[in-house]
Amino acid sequence: MKIAFMGSKAIGLSILRQLHEIAPGNLAGAILYDDTTDQRSTLHQLRVFCASAGIEHRVATGRQKARDQLRELSPDIAIASGWYSLFDGETIALPKYGILGIHNSLLPAYRGGAPLTWALMNGEHTVGATLFRMTEGMDDGPVLAKFAVEASVSDTIGDVLPRLEKEILSQMPSIWNSLINGSARWVEQDHGLATFCALRAPGDGLIDWSWPAGRVHNFVRAQSLPYPCAFTFDGDKEIRIMRTEPMSEKWFGTPGQVISAGEKPIVSCGNDTAIRLLEVLVDGNAVPASQVVKSIKTRLR
Repeated sequence: MKIAFMGSKAIGLSILRQLHEIAPGNLAGAILYDDTTDQRSTLHQLRVFCASAGIEHRVATGRQKARDQLRELSPDIAIASGWYSLFDGETIALPKYGILGIHNSLLPAYRGGAPLTWALMNGEHTVGATLFRMTEGMDDGPVLAKFAVEASVSDTIGDVLPRLEKEILSQMPSIWNSLINGSARWVEQDHGLATFCALRAPGDGLIDWSWPAGRVHNFVRAQSLPYPCAFTFDGDKEIRIMRTEPMSEKWFGTPGQVISAGEKPIVSCGNDTAIRLLEVLVDGNAVPASQVVKSIKTRLR
């Protein structure tokens, strides 16, 4: 059973490392996704690892290129992690046993783009990922495994991702063995339970202070580092917010108004609620919010 790796990002690097460690003789090679415009890119680290481990690898710069490279490797099966373009039917059909994908949701929920972000924005307490066989549909193929982790109301996406990676890697050794020895068992998704989510654009991270504090809090933690973070404006100055804490009491104020500018500034939200700002980003570094939000005259927008 020859397995090809296709992917990017930190989790992709971890999966490739594990596959090379567990079954080096089954690794046909790696096709790396060119994601260098993304701040989370690990393309350089992937290339260095492949070179040091003697793994045949190439970088895909488009769908046609990826298809040609997969055809050249001629694997029995491929696994894609951190692959950010759809595969067409011709590409999916190249490996005898198809292409496996890791999608960051517990399918059939949250099919589509940015699933973990949407799940945290919606306040889900259990999130996860699914290993499934790709089809030409949107994340609707049969499932081989699910990986679930808990997410508390204070967890940011940066807190959840390492936990999820650990859970995936703990289960993958037995999954690799089942694929190699032919004992893998697939389960069809219940398509009637499917929900869908859209891709997100940079401007979608703008905070709407008229929302209740709980919704603002979920919005912030769902986009925190290593993602670009939710943002707001103090006049023309952009402020990216990393951590918040909703207040339990009623607070009366105009949405976006800084009610308290102490050590942990408090900002008014909709429905007579308020939120405490804990950490913001300055030049890409997390700092206490009090270093940036300093006056009760401030009106965030």
